[in-house]
Amino acid sequence: VLTAEYKLNFVAPSKGDRLTCRAEIVKPGRMLTVVEAKVMCRTGGEDKLVAVALATIAHVDRPKPGEPA
Repeated sequence: VLTAEYKLNFVAPSKGDRLTCRAEIVKPGRMLTVVEAKVMCRTGGEDKLVAVALATIAHVDRPKPGEPA
């Protein structure tokens, strides 16, 4: 797969004890798939959103050995 488009938003500083990222497929497709990820920072038992990413992933076939790329 290749990244066709990628957007990353930093929404808050990540000051805390632990970073956690949760990602999911928003829309699967045959040629393109849209995915989203959210990064949370844990501080004092509370999770705070620090970054959000949205990407479009392109599905491409790998060339067979001996074929031009």
